[in-house]
Amino acid sequence: RSNDVVFADLLPWGFLRRMVLEKRILDSSQIVRESGLSATRAPSSSNFQVKTLEKLATALEATDPYTHGHSRRVARLSCMIAKQLGLPKKKIRLIRVAAAVHDVGKLHVPKHIINKPGKLAPEEFKIVQEHAAKGSEMVARTQDPELTALVRHHHERFDGKGYPDGLAGAN
Repeated sequence: RSNDVVFADLLPWGFLRRMVLEKRILDSSQIVRESGLSATRAPSSSNFQVKTLEKLATALEATDPYTHGHSRRVARLSCMIAKQLGLPKKKIRLIRVAAAVHDVGKLHVPKHIINKPGKLAPEEFKIVQEHAAKGSEMVARTQDPELTALVRHHHERFDGKGYPDGLAGAN
């Protein structure tokens, strides 16, 4: 009987958790839709991009709810910086989309590594580092080389100590 009470007490929390997760997925999809991707592309190509990115964002949200908050903050801060730099609106929209899906390659990282508490072992960190290249491979299907490059190089550093390509300087 005590098990019935525990199970009954958990039902509302499971439902609430599901509702919150679904809201996060919708928010990520909205970021992508609102971005108004490249106006120079044919409508069918732009439509393809939006649909693909929505699916990527949704898949990422479903596997790693932590990423939702992170990606949303990165998108917001990236847009703020881009605006302060005086970048054109089209470039700001591109940056927002890239920020919203920049960690999509984590879909290829095993859950036990993503969810591991504490510090990762060096071999585990190497696997996590692959997410930038894997994500760019996924985003490449949008046929947008700028977006693909932004996702691939989001962990590069000016000093060349970033990954996946170790770019240095203003490359």
